[in-house]
Amino acid sequence: MSAKIKERFTEALLPYFEIEFASSFDPLYLKEKIAGATVCFGSFLPDVVIESANNLKVFQLAGTGVDRLNLQLLEKKGITICKTQAHSKYVAEFATAMLHSLVKKITCFDRLLRANDIKSLRSLPGIDFNSYTLFGKYIGIIGYGHIGKSIHQLLQAYTTHFLINSATNKPESELLGGTYAGLEELIKRSDVVFVACPLTGETRGMIGIDAFQSASRKSIWINISRGEIIDFNALIYALEHKLIGGFAIDNWYPEIPDAEKQLSLFDNIVMSPYRAINISGEDPNISDALDNLLRFGKGESLTHIVNYAKGY
Repeated sequence: MSAKIKERFTEALLPYFEIEFASSFDPLYLKEKIAGATVCFGSFLPDVVIESANNLKVFQLAGTGVDRLNLQLLEKKGITICKTQAHSKYVAEFATAMLHSLVKKITCFDRLLRANDIKSLRSLPGIDFNSYTLFGKYIGIIGYGHIGKSIHQLLQAYTTHFLINSATNKPESELLGGTYAGLEELIKRSDVVFVACPLTGETRGMIGIDAFQSASRKSIWINISRGEIIDFNALIYALEHKLIGGFAIDNWYPEIPDAEKQLSLFDNIVMSPYRAINISGEDPNISDALDNLLRFGKGESLTHIVNYAKGY
């Protein structure tokens, strides 16, 4: 934590908590420090820490993803996990920005222009200088939580054709004019596909070669969720064989260290180093977490509680 964030935590929470800031991520150090704690704020807890945290009641995440936590052990210990959601609109904004870059070929044109002057660039063979439009297109959103819904809201100016796929069925009134669709139908009909669902045992590798083979060859894919939801080898195959028109990613594949190098070989790619949640001058996750910790300190109900049965 920066000194500024530590100051915010201290000022807000000191009336309700005794506060200690960790000075190391070493598991043995954390085991000792968290053993007697009632509440913990952070992004990850090693198993050895969870096992010894006999007084821990609440683990407040500094984010949304719980896929790197041992949920089975945390549930066994009776620890409530809370997520943050205030960053969702910023992540959606980032996702739509990557979409615009792909549809209008902005990063592709930029790379070409840096390597050539305008006159010689225009005479290069095999380059399509025409971009695409979003007006009237079908946009599919896989995962309709806070981020998926925010993406829907941001893109309503372009089209009324939205296909929604969600593990949690929501009332029609919450669909903002969209239509529920099965995963296969959504992929076949969509000109743009956003992947915004959580990573769970069911969604890991959910998008494979069959999905890409059934997609439109001009379809644009934006993965604003965990990388592993889309099978990496299937993605490379789809790009090599031009099964899709473009792909953008912000969150990566931790088990594939050279993933960005492999993807950089393709021109119809937009890559970002996990920056969608980082907003200059604002700390949406911190604000959301502080609000929830204050609720706990005041004896009020917590928000954004992880559902162990669903895994997110």
